[in-house]
Amino acid sequence: MSCMEKTTSRKLARTRLLERQRAEAAAREARERANLTDLTEFMVQTAHLEQVDERIAERIEKVKAEGEQRRHRYRVAAGKALHAMRMRGESVAAIARQTGLSQGQVREFVRIGAEADAAAVDGSPGNSRPSPVPSDGGAGLGEQPSTGDVGDAQ
Repeated sequence: MSCMEKTTSRKLARTRLLERQRAEAAAREARERANLTDLTEFMVQTAHLEQVDERIAERIEKVKAEGEQRRHRYRVAAGKALHAMRMRGESVAAIARQTGLSQGQVREFVRIGAEADAAAVDGSPGNSRPSPVPSDGGAGLGEQPSTGDVGDAQ
C-alpha cells in the first residue's frame, strides 16, 4: 500500500502545483490587463495634455499679435499728436520738455505720425504702418532709454 500512497501524494502534489501555477498565471494576466488599461489611459491623457499645450501656445501667439496691433495703434496715435504739434510750429526740444521724452524719441514719434498721416492722405490706410516695430516694443525709440514703454499706456 505504501506504493499506492506515494502515487496518490505525487498526484496530489502535482495537482496542487498546477493549481498554484494557474492562480499565479491568472493573477499575472489580470495585472497585465490592468497595466494595459492604465497605459492606454496614460497615452490618451498625455495626448490631451499636448493638445492643451498647443492650444495655449496658439492663444499666447494670438494675444501677442493683438497686443502688438494695439500697441501700434497707440504708437501711431501718439505720433500723430506729436506730429500735429510739430506742424503747428512747436520745436522738437519744446515737445521733448513737455512730454518728458528725449528729442530722439520725439523725432521717432513725429516720424511715425507723419508716415501715418501721409499714408492716410494717399488713401491707403492699410499702408499706415511705418517701418517694422522694434522687438523691444518701441521702448528704444530715440537715443535715451525710457523708464516706461509709451506704447503700453491705455
